[in-house]
Formats: sequence, C-alpha cells, structure tokens
Amino acid sequence: MCSRFKDDQRGEPLFIVRFRRPNHYNVFVHGFGIPFANGNDAELEAWVNHHGALAEAPGVSLMSFLQQKEFCLVVVHRLRDMLLEDLKQAHVSHSGPGYRLNYFQSPTTSSLTYGQIHGPTPGNPSLNNRQLTGSEIKDCMQLCRSMWHGAGFWNWMTSPAPQQSGPVTVRPLPRVNLLAGLDHEFRDALLSQGPEDKQRLGNYLSDRPLSIGIITTPSGDIKTTLLAVAGTAMRRTFGPVLSLAPVHTAVDKLAQHLYIVDNAACGRFNEEKTVSDKTRARRLLVVRAFRTSLDWSRMLLILHNPDKPWEEMGKRRSKWRLSLTPVFWLLRVMGSRRFGLLPLDPDDSQFLLDLQLAVFAQEDLRPIRHVLARKMAFSDVPKRVRQTSLIALKRLLAKIRENADILCMTPSLSGKGDELYGYRRWKKRAACAYLVDEADHMMRRDFLDITGNVIIPLVMGGDGTQACPTEVVGSDDSRHERMDLDKVSALDFLKATGMPVYRGGR
Repeated sequence: MCSRFKDDQRGEPLFIVRFRRPNHYNVFVHGFGIPFANGNDAELEAWVNHHGALAEAPGVSLMSFLQQKEFCLVVVHRLRDMLLEDLKQAHVSHSGPGYRLNYFQSPTTSSLTYGQIHGPTPGNPSLNNRQLTGSEIKDCMQLCRSMWHGAGFWNWMTSPAPQQSGPVTVRPLPRVNLLAGLDHEFRDALLSQGPEDKQRLGNYLSDRPLSIGIITTPSGDIKTTLLAVAGTAMRRTFGPVLSLAPVHTAVDKLAQHLYIVDNAACGRFNEEKTVSDKTRARRLLVVRAFRTSLDWSRMLLILHNPDKPWEEMGKRRSKWRLSLTPVFWLLRVMGSRRFGLLPLDPDDSQFLLDLQLAVFAQEDLRPIRHVLARKMAFSDVPKRVRQTSLIALKRLLAKIRENADILCMTPSLSGKGDELYGYRRWKKRAACAYLVDEADHMMRRDFLDITGNVIIPLVMGGDGTQACPTEVVGSDDSRHERMDLDKVSALDFLKATGMPVYRGGR
C-alpha cells in the first residue's frame, strides 16, 4: 500500500493507521444516505447514491466498503514545533479567558421538541389517501426521526422494510415526484409561470428525496412565485395543501401569488379549448384563513354598512384583509358586486359553482342576497328570518374553509383547537402537503408542531440568509430562554444536513 502513495510535497512523512472492528460492534455511519449530487462526476454520484462500483475498484460498493472489518488510513505526520512556539508566545497568564459557560437547555422545550419526534402515535395517520398499517406508521416515524436528528439515515436504510421477507438489503430513501399529478400540457403551463428556467425547476420538483423541497432566492418575489408553483403542483398531485408563513404579511403575499399563478396556469392551459370542453382546467380554491370570529364580525359589518369600504370596518390595526378570505368567496358565491368583486365563471372551482346553485335555491338566504345587492337594508329583514339567515351564513363560511384546496394561515392559527376554530382538525384530516414561506425565520420546534412526526410532502422557502428564528406557535417566551435547539432555523438545519436546495435568482 505504501508504494501507491508518495511522501508529502513538503517533505512530511506519511503513515498508515490500521484498525480492526470487533465483530460485536455495531456500525453507525454519520451522514449516510444524505442525497448527493455531482453532475461533473456521474460515477461518484452513482457510487454514493446507488451503491455502484468504482472503475478503480471493481466489486467494491460504498456499502461493502463501510461494512468491512479492517480499515487503513494514510495520514500525514505534520511537524508542530513552530505551532508550539506560537502558542508559547501567545501565553499571557495562567487565568482562563473571561468567559462563563452558561449552558441551559429548558427541559420543557427539549421534551416538547423531541417528544414530537418520538411520539407514540403519528401526527398524520393517513398518507396518500390510504390508511397505513402499524408497521408502516412506525417505519415512517423512524424515517422522520432520522431526518430531524440530522445524522443521516444509516439505521433506517439498513433495517428491513415493513413486512419484508428475505435478506436485508440497503433501502433507498423514498423519492417523490411533486409534478406526478399534472399532465404534460398543464405542467408546461404551470412551470412557465416561474421566473426561472422551467426545465431546471421541473427537474428539481420531479425528484424530491423524502418529498422535501427547499427553495432559496435573494429576491422575495421570485421565491414566493416559485413556492406558488410548487404549492399548485402539490395540490393537483396529492390533495389539499396547508400553506404557512410566520407573519400575516407573508401569508397575504403567498396567498396572492398562489391565486395568481394558478389562474395564469389555468388560463394558458385553456387558451385553445372551447367553453364546453370537459378537459378545461379549473381554478383552485385558495382561502386566506383568519380566526373564524374575525371573519364573522367582518361579515356582520358588511351587512350593516352597505356603503362603507371594508378597509374602514373594524379596528384600523387589524391584520384582516378581504382578499381570498371565506367572506370574499361567500360574497362572490352570493353574486355580490361590492368592493369590485367579479362574478364566478365556469373555470372556477366546481365546489364554488355547486355552492352557488345551492345558495340561490335556498329561500332563507334570499333576503341576505337582497341586502348585498343593496335592494333592502339589513335592519328591514324580519327578525326571525334574520336569525335563520345568519345561521345559514355561518355554515356557508365553515363549508368554504373545509373545502379549501389551499388553506393559507399563520402557524399559530393552525394549532388552534377543534372547539375554537377547527383548523387543527383540517390540518390533521385534510392536509396532504405543506407549503411554508420564510422558513428561515421559524424554529424547528414550530416545524415539528406543524408537520407532525411522519414525513409528508413539504416545500419550504427562504431568502438564503440566517436570521434569528421567531416563535410562531406558542406565547410563553420563558420556556425558550437560552434554548440552543432554536438558534438554527428549520430551513438552515435541513440545508446543513445536506438536503438538496433549489437556489433561484441566478
């Protein structure tokens, strides 16, 4: 072996260190299984990702190399005399530096975070519209633990798959095509809405290890548009999508981009199709969610103030905006033209069109439609009819939330209980994928509270710069005091583990 190496060019000698692994020692390879990409060296990429053999060493795969009993390492013996002299000159006194180790990891937060990873039951028991078996659930949870521990996937990849019979082989990480639900024409129309090279974007979204995508760009508008493309694709591939951002302005922006991108993609796809063509694409129902009590109070203000702009209703500092809220969609369903709203057209969501037919056939809602059309005042509606109509309106708002294709909100709202808002129930029962903007400003604990402890499709975005993560789920700041776990955001943690990143804005 020594003949294959020459001494270092600086004259420093080389040494061989040989060590043998005892038979009773178990192997754990840190970082094993992390997706690797190297377009300039296809052989190395195949050796790492697909356990192929190298041309210089036929029959030697990465797995056989790691599982061998004896290893030999060639090291350079570097003379350290000058380094020791430098340390001697740098010595000032016998006292240590003026630094106090103040390490405190809150047991509450630590148990909360790792409890969410190691929980005994899955956060989302159904996946791909089917019920998982007990062994499959445990397998998904083990894969999720490996991902958030950041040490690689050795234990998961070398363990047998659920209900596997026969010898144990290396399991590849699951890879998901986020564009699988799109036909060729709509895929081209959707990817054309992105400001980037659609071929590169399509290649990235069509092959996602662990169904996780990370998008970073220097420009916020480009990033949000790319996230909107990914969110639209996930809805048409997997099912309803929960869209999140840590602050209201980011949620508003993401919801608007989702609506605009989907409308533009549908418009391009339907350009050469007739109105009666059944293959026309329908727009998704994008809903900007607020507290249900806030939506209801604004609905009442609209009924009582027929000539007042919605911006002047309620508190001036309120984060509530009319656009894409359940109130916005209900007004359009009821045919209102207030606030410059447009009527529904045949390319809108089939749910909205069916709901409109039901509303116009419902007699107890006729007075409300007259009020919204300014044909009568709300105070002129008989009291008994008014009470019945308001109950029906509440139910309609709830139906719109429940049937949303993409529901946009802050993470704190997604954790509210069923008895208050029902968003947690929607997240657990309906959400098939997650879309998160400004993930570089969110704690990992918040991510675990959002996504649960099994892996489902997730695309997150950030501007590529690390900022101090912000707590967005809870309100007790004391439990995070000096919490090292949350000094790195969820997005930067996954980037550091080696997950592939789509870097836009080049």
